Amino acid sequence: MTTAALDGSALAHRALVTAMLYGLGPPARTSAIAWAPPSELATVRAADVIVTVDGPELDVEAFTAAREAASPDGVVTVVVASKAALGLVSAASPAQNAEDAYARARAWGALAANGPRAPAVAPARLRDLAAAASGAGLVLVEPEVPRVRVQPRHAVDRAILATIALGGTARPLLFVREGRAPRGGLARLRDERILDGWIEGRGLRASAPSLLGAALDTLAEAGVPVAGKQLLREARMRWTEAARAAGIRATSSAGDVGLLAKALRVLWLDGAIEVYARDPVAPLVAT
Repeated sequence: MTTAALDGSALAHRALVTAMLYGLGPPARTSAIAWAPPSELATVRAADVIVTVDGPELDVEAFTAAREAASPDGVVTVVVASKAALGLVSAASPAQNAEDAYARARAWGALAANGPRAPAVAPARLRDLAAAASGAGLVLVEPEVPRVRVQPRHAVDRAILATIALGGTARPLLFVREGRAPRGGLARLRDERILDGWIEGRGLRASAPSLLGAALDTLAEAGVPVAGKQLLREARMRWTEAARAAGIRATSSAGDVGLLAKALRVLWLDGAIEVYARDPVAPLVAT
């Protein structure tokens, strides 16, 4: 995959959303964003979030240039992918029956094919990137890995599991200055932060009535990204009205926020929806 074939704005959106969910960097809506391939990082000037992808030029010197261009509490982001995930997306076709693992994988590929893509990396290369960043005074920050019972102790091991083992077509690796990094490089991911952004559906609908199902129906009918808080309001209204019409007692509660946010984050990780930290009407960066 060549740098010219990449959608820098889409990758920047993905990076900014990840920073928002991790609670890193300045507020997403006011952050200054810069996108550059590894060979051009030295040309980047002041920015809060610097976005690049993997490449042979991404070494200690390139990371140092990015760190110097980033604001004191800024984030340097390298977007990567797993080779297996890219191959599955390229070969995917919609699966009508998701009763076995292969059918579910094909269904995932069909949904994720609409999302951004980045160059594929091997586990050894991820370790090299973390080491090069460390040499430039930057620390890799990673949350706990979803669906993994025994969590790796080191951030780079969590990154390998989340990117390679679980599959990712455009997964941002976030690096911050040593003095700004959380202990052990462990990001505290909060599901509720996803509702601070905009959510876009990909035609997915829930099979059973629920708050999430109401949200997916809202997205499908909108056909455009919907602000997270607006989506919560409309999903609550749609769900309670449908439940009462069916004679089911249903009321809104503060717990709705966490339930819907967690479900949306899982769908985002699975490539079934897209999330933006800013209104995606205008490109986030020039490409």
